[in-house]
Amino acid sequence: MGHWLRALVGFRYRIGPLKYLLGLVIALGFLFFAVGTFVEANMRPIDSTGNSTPTAFALAAFAWVHTAITVNRLRDADMPWWVGVVVLSGPYALAALAVLYEAIFFIPALVAIPLFFAVPLIFPRRTETAGAP
Repeated sequence: MGHWLRALVGFRYRIGPLKYLLGLVIALGFLFFAVGTFVEANMRPIDSTGNSTPTAFALAAFAWVHTAITVNRLRDADMPWWVGVVVLSGPYALAALAVLYEAIFFIPALVAIPLFFAVPLIFPRRTETAGAP
């Protein structure tokens, strides 16, 4: 169990698809918490001051855990570094475009971001490809 918890925050491990999926659930929990705190802070009256610290910490935790589990999953599948760049930068780029140009990129971002999260699940484990020619 300790190895799996270290794989959530470290970058030198190999995790399979199931552990990646569990880590993704944890990372998305941080993201939903960040969205909830952001919405709650913006629902206050104009004269009150909002505290964005919980939102910032939750977004940082999401980005860290998501990056760690994706790097560890791609390492387990022996994927090249550029696959990691595409898989990690895709959701963040689409989210930024959806924020900047909400009318144009909102629906494509809603469709494509979960696909980027699912990409590391399709690669076979290293042990399954070890005997391949």
